Amino acid sequence: MMRKLRFCLCVLTLVLACVLLASCGSDDGAPKGFYLASEPETDGFYLYVPDEWSKQRASGVVTAYLSDLSTANISASYVTTDKTDMGAYWAASEEELRRDFTDYTLDETCPEETVVADRPAYLYRYDGTYAGVKYGFHQYFILVGDDPSAGMYVITYTASKDRNTRTGTIDYDKTVANAAAIAKNFKIYSEQPGARQDLADTTAPAPDGMKKANRFDRFGLDFYVPDTWRVDLSDGFIGAVAGDGASVGLNKISYESAVKKLDHYGTGVSESGFTQSDYWKLLQAEYRDYFDDETFEVTAEPDWEDEEGKAGAVTPEGGECSYRSFTFEGKRDGKTYRVTLYLLWETGKGRNMYLLTYTATPETHDAHIGEVERMLREMRF
Repeated sequence: MMRKLRFCLCVLTLVLACVLLASCGSDDGAPKGFYLASEPETDGFYLYVPDEWSKQRASGVVTAYLSDLSTANISASYVTTDKTDMGAYWAASEEELRRDFTDYTLDETCPEETVVADRPAYLYRYDGTYAGVKYGFHQYFILVGDDPSAGMYVITYTASKDRNTRTGTIDYDKTVANAAAIAKNFKIYSEQPGARQDLADTTAPAPDGMKKANRFDRFGLDFYVPDTWRVDLSDGFIGAVAGDGASVGLNKISYESAVKKLDHYGTGVSESGFTQSDYWKLLQAEYRDYFDDETFEVTAEPDWEDEEGKAGAVTPEGGECSYRSFTFEGKRDGKTYRVTLYLLWETGKGRNMYLLTYTATPETHDAHIGEVERMLREMRF
């Protein structure tokens, strides 16, 4: 459960970010009007998206968006499960969907058995309201083996079903045909993504008492965790789990991602940019929605008058990174968690930030704070 919570918290920072990056030129193997958005050797699949869509790669998920004026997006990733039956897998997924979305409704014709990339697949179409906006989803689950336990590739199309006040159109109605077209052109490169097969080199040189928890090409850094922690990359994030279930997950946040996220929530960004305090307020709103609102409580904030923050990792050029931390508690599924977020940034250069999420119970949280903060200090870019 703790690992699943870590995954959900990281996904909140990723999915709502709406990063829009420039698309690459057309690929020789791409169908007409499409380009290759994935890296097959790393991701394990070929994801072709329309030429006018912009792609993003982050944390084991390949995503593409239509534009900054539209809510339409599509993503593809690889998932693992211990469920051997698709019905049981979906039943567990529905529990999460009902908690996260109001008015969740599954199309009565689903699941629809189909074929994607010459493999058996299941299509689920459903609606749900989040933060007052109604969204429509098309989700394809593509079996790698005989059943879900062998792994699945998942394609998810999302768009708002409400009228877009900026364009006057309904994003879902305008773009839904892309879901089937993208699924039709989807191809599998390997039965398991290369990034999952050999992502962490735990035998590489590391600080005393620690081990490496990723390859250098993951976010362009080296991340180390204590020898006693188990490296856990099954969700596509850099992460690790302690013996008592406490966990950490690392995610990269680009400046452009943060700007789009602030704009999405109506906060906006001034000519001088935005402050970390602005971003923290945004995160609070997200996590308040994720946890039971009446149980959510911020227990520790940084000193905002300290402009530099605390000393963190050192860059290869000898530059410094700083971080600020925020701690809050909340209850979900009847269990209380204490979470500390560490927002790390390069001082005086670059515009990328990194978010380290430390999740534990109130009883075990303080026992690992020293270890987690050492992880921050030992990071190498």
